Amino acid sequence: MAQSLELLLIQFLMPDNDARRQAEEQIKRLAKDPQVIPALIHHLRTAKTPNVRQLSAVLLRKKITGHWAKLSPQLRHLVKQSLIESITMEHSPPVRRASANVVSIVAKYAVPAGEWPDLLPFLFQCSQSAQEDHREVALILFSSLTETIGIAFRPHFADLQALLLKCLQDETSNRVRVAALKAVGSFLEFTQDGAEVALLVFINFFTSSIENLVTMLLIKVGSLPQGDPLSEEDGLLVPQVAPAKAVETYK
Repeated sequence: MAQSLELLLIQFLMPDNDARRQAEEQIKRLAKDPQVIPALIHHLRTAKTPNVRQLSAVLLRKKITGHWAKLSPQLRHLVKQSLIESITMEHSPPVRRASANVVSIVAKYAVPAGEWPDLLPFLFQCSQSAQEDHREVALILFSSLTETIGIAFRPHFADLQALLLKCLQDETSNRVRVAALKAVGSFLEFTQDGAEVALLVFINFFTSSIENLVTMLLIKVGSLPQGDPLSEEDGLLVPQVAPAKAVETYK
């Protein structure tokens, strides 16, 4: 199936409407077979053009739900491993994001069943990577996973608070800061516990931002030597927030 599917994926991306329609009809026919999943995974990882890899991920997201229960444990492992590889090794941002969307769908079934214990540790590791792309996609996944497996985050809320706060203050990437802000918003929409985590992140973030701003202003006017921290003796009391207690989002 893999070879014939590759030709259809390429044909589907052609500007010719008739060719595209024919390819779509044949893809729909092939997609009824569970073996379309490993075939799409193959093209997600090996296709030469990013457009074909991205289309493979989009089709995976649409078809994986209907076929997941029919896949063998070996094929399920292949799917999970290939998606992680796509997120960490793929050079094309659209393909990476499309793969992240598939992860969200697979996690809905695999995590509650205890079939993907490495996912959350991987995301925490990825979110602290030196590579901007890895940090961004991890935060995107934290956002989308709250909609499908949000309850799995409960034991990790304290760690998530520290992580989101750190990413909101990322000095090297606007993309990471935006993704972190969206992740905080997702937790606000989750449960009351999630809202508490998000609120504490915001309080710590804005407290830190105000303190840094005042410090910069005092240094600028010469009222505070560089390197000296703010203190009560300066007459500026900046509220301190204690670390949070462990509390029980393509086409």
